Amino acid sequence: MPVKLILPDWDDVVDPEYDFLGKTFSPQYREDRYKYGVRIWHIYNPPPVDGVLISISTVSERKLKKIRESGNIRNFLRLPNGLQVIGDCGAWQYRYEEIPPYKPEEVLTYYNLLGVDYGVALDHIPFFGDPDKRMGITLNNAVISYRAWRPRYERGDYKFVLMAPLQGVEIGDYIRMFNRLYQEGYRHFAVGGLARRTTEFIKRLVRELVDTVRDRRDIKKIHFLGIARSSAFTLLGELDEYVDEVSFDNTTYLRMAWSRSVGNYVLPDGRVYTAIRLLEGSEKDYELIRAYAKGEVGLNEVVSRIRDVLAKTGNIEYLPYYVATLKDRPWEVCDCPVCRKHGVEILIFKGNDRNRRRGFHNVYVFNKLLKESRLRNTQFKIVKTGTFEFQNSLNTPLLEELIFKLRNVKKVLVLTHCTAEKDVNHVAVVRVLARAGLGIPSMDIGKEPVYREVLKGFIKPAAEMYKGTFTVVRNLVNSLRACGREVDLYIVSARYGVLRERDPVIPYDATLKGMSISELREWARARDIDNKLKELSGIYDLYIAVLPREYLIAVRNFLNKVPPEKLILVAPTTASKYLSISGYVLLPGGNIQRRLRYVKLLTQASKRVCHKTLSE
Repeated sequence: MPVKLILPDWDDVVDPEYDFLGKTFSPQYREDRYKYGVRIWHIYNPPPVDGVLISISTVSERKLKKIRESGNIRNFLRLPNGLQVIGDCGAWQYRYEEIPPYKPEEVLTYYNLLGVDYGVALDHIPFFGDPDKRMGITLNNAVISYRAWRPRYERGDYKFVLMAPLQGVEIGDYIRMFNRLYQEGYRHFAVGGLARRTTEFIKRLVRELVDTVRDRRDIKKIHFLGIARSSAFTLLGELDEYVDEVSFDNTTYLRMAWSRSVGNYVLPDGRVYTAIRLLEGSEKDYELIRAYAKGEVGLNEVVSRIRDVLAKTGNIEYLPYYVATLKDRPWEVCDCPVCRKHGVEILIFKGNDRNRRRGFHNVYVFNKLLKESRLRNTQFKIVKTGTFEFQNSLNTPLLEELIFKLRNVKKVLVLTHCTAEKDVNHVAVVRVLARAGLGIPSMDIGKEPVYREVLKGFIKPAAEMYKGTFTVVRNLVNSLRACGREVDLYIVSARYGVLRERDPVIPYDATLKGMSISELREWARARDIDNKLKELSGIYDLYIAVLPREYLIAVRNFLNKVPPEKLILVAPTTASKYLSISGYVLLPGGNIQRRLRYVKLLTQASKRVCHKTLSE
């Protein structure tokens, strides 16, 4: 039996009567999108998924009320026969809490109320506290849950099958928990804590599980929760010979439709195209794209217009990807009902009803490759053209403006934010902390001396600790310095407040994301942000701030004191709501991809300035 694909429920609903030209929703959808909207299994027959995962911690009171009014989750989702529903607790949502916010009996009652087919017993992710304690909580809750569930299931009071949660730091932890819960009586298992694991880790875990279940032959189901790495999907099939059913849940191919700047429309042969996004394009520009799709205008005409729009917004780097999309017309190749019905609209990056439909298409393609055992041998490649003449990004008006801003400055302040990814061996950190009876450092700055002693082997300068998107900002700083600029780099840290790049820090897990304005105000007061930054407002020729919404709000008092003509802000377009100044350069970075794009553009500008300086 092929590995089954389960889609987590994140309200991925579209209006079946949405007017793409008029940009209007149907009256019924506006009245109740849950009742009249459609999901992926309403559009495709047969559905390109085998079931849905619903997490307790993501179900709002309003949504729960509607589920109860419908009778159960299956009726609420209007699921066709044959699709299964798996319930879990959504442990990622309460990962920072010492103990889960639910009791085992409460979870069982909730699953019964929802009417799921399978329910995962209450678990706790080990990485965000004392791992041994958290694994003990998971194991104990699983035992309590099974002993409460089994007699009720046998009497027919409970209709759902209970699944044993498996959590661990190392592979041996997973196997030990599997064996203990197998002895308890479990034959259905859910493997958690895999979202940030490497493909190699998942590969070794699967092979250990194969060795563990090979001779038992009575394992009914193993589900893998939240696998994010696409390269790991094909590994799960190694268990299929020894387990009645293997499944996993994933949203990668769905969410790539709107979370990626390039490569967000997949074809079965591995070609990945890019939906066309014109940030300041008018409706006439989109009409031109539609006219091209109908054969009413030529490729040169539509590309010329798109080039002009992209040059205006500083996004000319996307033109080769858009040209490939227009030239190859991939919407005509796909045979899925979404592409057949809506055509080129699916390749326009604009609005929920286009973007989510594009995501549905991607899931359809992914599931097709999975079920036909073609995923392992499919090489995905983002398509762009190098044969079409297009204007070089170094000549765009926006880049010229940035070059002008950078040309005569000598002293620059770069202010950015911390990142979740740290350059440390996370498993080793967790183990060292566990031996000391400590969890992962977070907002508990009062324990800093204790943590520094325990983690003294992992302390690094801030600029060396942060990875991920921080490296792009660090490249900008290095580029400016290579051009002879004096640059000070400051980092807004959720744990520490404000850091210089050489300040020593320990690995931690904390973020300002999701905080309310009042919470951010209190955080800034507790970390003395205003006093730490106030002396920086008048001593630089240029200020470059790269900040997401919450971090921007946290330092807005400082930014309001910066001379606006000296400020380049890479932040969401809503920045003007939080700042009282005007006249600064705003590079609209509402998501990670856009912020990185503009930081790279600033780096290009820096190199161009340096080249001009050297040539002069």
